[in-house]
Amino acid sequence: MSAPIFVVGIDLMAGVYNFGAIDWETYALARAGVILGGRVLLFGALGIGWDGPVVPAAAAGVEIGLSSAVSLRGQVLLYDAFNSPDIAGVFGFA
Repeated sequence: MSAPIFVVGIDLMAGVYNFGAIDWETYALARAGVILGGRVLLFGALGIGWDGPVVPAAAAGVEIGLSSAVSLRGQVLLYDAFNSPDIAGVFGFA
């Protein structure tokens, strides 16, 4: 088994959460994690989110490399992380 590899990066996300009114939620997060076994990334992230006011945001999750260009990610995302957080589960391909 190979030694863990530590990684850092920036995660930018945007999405629609109310299709009737087309409300946007956008995030800019600094992400850090550890790669285990060559294809599994465990990570945490801190930054900001906004859909009007700018508020703190945080995330934690796992990303699995399916090939050299495609990965599958699942994470828990906290909007307004330190006051009254809205918790969302996020799944998708990258």
